[in-house]
Amino acid sequence: LFLATSSKDMTVRLLSVDPMDGFTPVALAEHRSHVRGAFFSADSHYLFSLARSGALVSLYYEETEPAAAADDGSSAARPLYCRPGTWELKAKARCNQPTTQFVTRCAYDAGSKLLAAGFSGGIFM
Repeated sequence: LFLATSSKDMTVRLLSVDPMDGFTPVALAEHRSHVRGAFFSADSHYLFSLARSGALVSLYYEETEPAAAADDGSSAARPLYCRPGTWELKAKARCNQPTTQFVTRCAYDAGSKLLAAGFSGGIFM
């Protein structure tokens, strides 16, 4: 089980609940303001994060060695983030809100791919 955390230090951290072979905790620093939420896609290859400023970042975990190409087949049985790979920035976007309003809450539903954001002025998107 993996956990993505967000914080005021402007990073998204990927952690493992239980120790796993091949997994190293990662700090992803793509934001310039406090991160309000971090969410996995349904297939766990994407990690989305939304910052207080309204910046939305999409990161993709790309395996450097596809599971099917493994010699012994053990790589296919390992969880995604325990396999060799790298994180790459896929997209950045911004919520179009007034400069005096900030993101205060956010939620993401992976099944419907719907992101909801609440702003300090009472507006929800």
